[in-house]
Amino acid sequence: MWIAFRGSIPKEAAFPEANEDMVTVCEDAERIALSDGASESFDAQRWARLLTERFVIDPGVDGQWVQERLAVYRSAFVFNALSWAQQMAFERGSFATLLGIQIQRQLGRIDILAIGDSLALLVDGNMLVASWPYADPEQFNTRPTLLSTKETLNAFMGDPNFDTTHRTRFDLTALADPVLLCTTDALGQWVLREGNEALTRLQAIRSEDALRDLVLAERAGKRMRTDDSTLLVVHLRQPEEAHGGLPLA
Repeated sequence: MWIAFRGSIPKEAAFPEANEDMVTVCEDAERIALSDGASESFDAQRWARLLTERFVIDPGVDGQWVQERLAVYRSAFVFNALSWAQQMAFERGSFATLLGIQIQRQLGRIDILAIGDSLALLVDGNMLVASWPYADPEQFNTRPTLLSTKETLNAFMGDPNFDTTHRTRFDLTALADPVLLCTTDALGQWVLREGNEALTRLQAIRSEDALRDLVLAERAGKRMRTDDSTLLVVHLRQPEEAHGGLPLA
């Protein structure tokens, strides 16, 4: 297994530090977390980072898991030291997606948690095998469920159907050359709309410049929404079979 590419293009080229997409990968790359912080949030970067960094250590996401992340987030701020406007924004909350990947190589599968509209796509060759949580580009036009720093907005974590709604499993056993693509929403919607040609183009990306060229061209052609755009390309073969990537396991 090896990560062939990992990169992100900000919504505004002049302000790369404002990119609210966060990625964390554990040392053996068997756990990967991607989070897209919502722009209307008070501090989406911090919230997204807290979610991804914890997932690769502890993927057991449940209500208590989120409560613990909330406590860490809140401890970073002294509420009374914030301006009135900041206090109002803090109270409205921060919001983010969470795409959590656990690659179970010995079992021939990938276990996926998806809260929000960050996307995992399983490809074999240039053919799409599965995508989660969306399979239709029109699904991106609805408002996604997000993890929030406003506790009452995380009530969905206690839904008895949470696992059915937010978890899935990709089976790798029958695939010849499986590749996992992980994207945030603008890039995910684009690839589902454009189909196999887009899958081929994403799998071929090996540099941030190549991703930037693709994203800027598709934005200019009105085929991709202008938003932070993050991509991971993960080959699921054994490292001795890999060529040109970074073996991590």
